[in-house]
Amino acid sequence: MPSPSEIRSRYSSTTPASPYALYSCNAIVDDDVTKELDFDPATDQIRAYYIGLFHELRFYGNKKHPRKIKVAEWEALCQSWGMFVENFNKNPSGYRERVRSASERYERYSKRPKILRLHDGAVETGIPCEVPSGVACERCQAGAVRLSERDLNGYTGISVAVELKTLREKLITQLSSESAEGERNTQPRAVGNYISRSSFTPFGGAAGGGIRTPSPFPERCSSGRSAAPTYRG
Repeated sequence: MPSPSEIRSRYSSTTPASPYALYSCNAIVDDDVTKELDFDPATDQIRAYYIGLFHELRFYGNKKHPRKIKVAEWEALCQSWGMFVENFNKNPSGYRERVRSASERYERYSKRPKILRLHDGAVETGIPCEVPSGVACERCQAGAVRLSERDLNGYTGISVAVELKTLREKLITQLSSESAEGERNTQPRAVGNYISRSSFTPFGGAAGGGIRTPSPFPERCSSGRSAAPTYRG
């Protein structure tokens, strides 16, 4: 067990991480939705339900680049649990709405749920994995056979559900979009001396397509007279 001074130097505080014990549901007030589920009070069903609800939002709301915090992992988990208890008690319907919105964003922008649904849907119907070749599928064994374009187009007699075909097309579109975005981000931007470029004529050179600087004096014709009309009074 580290000394209090060592804990203070590492985590900047020795105060408790949260007033609520981790995964303790005694302080949670059941809302109408929870009551309708009719959990058996003699079991840990309701406790498992709240823990699952807590981790569901943490899973969907997980950021790619989490902030660096100067606390231990267990302490951050305790703090998050305390915030969950307070937020759920204040507005249970609002918390459930946050979970629903986060789940929809995850389904829309993440590739993983699409890949898992393609694999599970294909296996359930007794056909090979429908994840496109070249895309990693965590549930496929090494060297596992996958559906080909001939299979999808009906040339081999394999029947593929329309919803799985649609989901596969969405995944391919998403992968293509991400690939194009990555190529745009890696392309070098035009920087440097623009005057050195042959197509750039700052003062309307031979091409006449550059910027023309107006002269304070009127232009003269070849005869030497001013092109502007003169009036004598």
